[in-house]
Formats: sequence, structure tokens, C-alpha cells
Amino acid sequence: MEMNKTQIPDLRLWRLLGMAGLIGAIMVGIGEFMVHFSPEGMEGEDFALFGPVSDRNLTIGHFLMVSFLPLYVFGYLHLYQGFRPGGKKLAAAVFVFGVFSFMVGGIWVGSRAFIGSLQHLLDTPETVEIWKEVAARYFFFLENLVQALRVLILALSVCFIAVVIRGGTIYPRWYAACAPIIPLVLIFTCYILVPSIGKYLLPAAMNVAHVIVFALSLITGTKRLRSLEKAS
Repeated sequence: MEMNKTQIPDLRLWRLLGMAGLIGAIMVGIGEFMVHFSPEGMEGEDFALFGPVSDRNLTIGHFLMVSFLPLYVFGYLHLYQGFRPGGKKLAAAVFVFGVFSFMVGGIWVGSRAFIGSLQHLLDTPETVEIWKEVAARYFFFLENLVQALRVLILALSVCFIAVVIRGGTIYPRWYAACAPIIPLVLIFTCYILVPSIGKYLLPAAMNVAHVIVFALSLITGTKRLRSLEKAS
């Protein structure tokens, strides 16, 4: 498909949006790593992974996540502008699915430090039964949001791959391999096959995936937009 040159984004604004998204992914990733990282990995019943996480890390990580998460909206607007010359409908679908994903994800990550702090307070011999009930209710109301997030990310990735492969965007076709679901699968595979490395990637997997998405978008898209400017 040929590029619709009337839809080519302004390079400066497009780069600013992309940098905002990249900063958001990095900072939310640091926050989520602080909240989720456990030397033993992320297995365990009743949120045992929070046991080794200090209250200090829960607090700092929580406020990093909730402060920088809104920058993902700018990151997906950046992608929308890059995809738009190849097809406005698919580009809009990526944007909508992306915003919905991080609205759902924001509810979930905003609850993680709280459930972690409750685990510290209640997972004791005296209150273990209360803790198990709290953990079960948290799982029902909030942990299940992860399943909805996975469906949204899958839908987003299908649209992402389709618009890039079809052509006409500011990206090379190989950029379709950066659709978020693909680096996420690679991170989970790394955790299973090489846990000594994967345990450092998995706690902030979604953000690691989006660092890749936004960084390679900026690198490849900037090169293309500058070449289009020189040709015009």
C-alpha cells in the first residue's frame, strides 16, 4: 500500500510524543520492578512474591508507576501518527486498544503496592486466615484484570502487525515484529528457559516490551521522516 503523504506527521511533535511514551515505559518499568521483583521469582501462593519486597520499595515503586503511567497515552498517539499514513482505521484501532489497555493496566498496577503491604501485615500465623480471604477477594476483583489486559494487548498487536505489514506507514515492515505481544512472549519464554535472566525482565514485562516498541519506533521512524523531508 502506498503512503498517504497528507497524513505524514510533523517530525518534532511526533518525536516529542514518542519520547514521552518512552520515558513513561522506562519509569513505570522501574516502579513495577521495585514492586514485583523477588530473588526467588514470581511464583508462590497468596502473593508470596511480595514477602522479600521492602515497604520502601513498595512505596517508591507505587508512586513511580501511577505518576508516569499517563505518558503511555502520548506514546500511543505517537504510534497512531506513525501508522496513520498506511491506514487511519487500523491506526485508530491501535490507539484505542492501547489506551484501553493502559486504563485497565493502570487499575491493576495501582493496586499492587497495596496488596503487597497487606501481605506484609496479614500473612502471619495469627491472621493467616484473614489474609487468605483478602487475597482471594483481591484475586477476584483485581487480579482477573490481567486476563482482560492480555486480550486487549493481543487485539492491539493484531492491528499493529496488520497495519505495518500492509505498508504505507513510516516504518519498515520488519517493525511488525515489535508488536507488544511478541516481545512479551519472548520475555516469558526467557523466564521459563533461562530464569536467571528472565527473573529480571518478567517483573516489568509489559514495560520492557514498550521500551522496545517506542525506542525502535523513534529510531526507524525518525530516519524515514527525515528522508521524506529531504525528498520534498
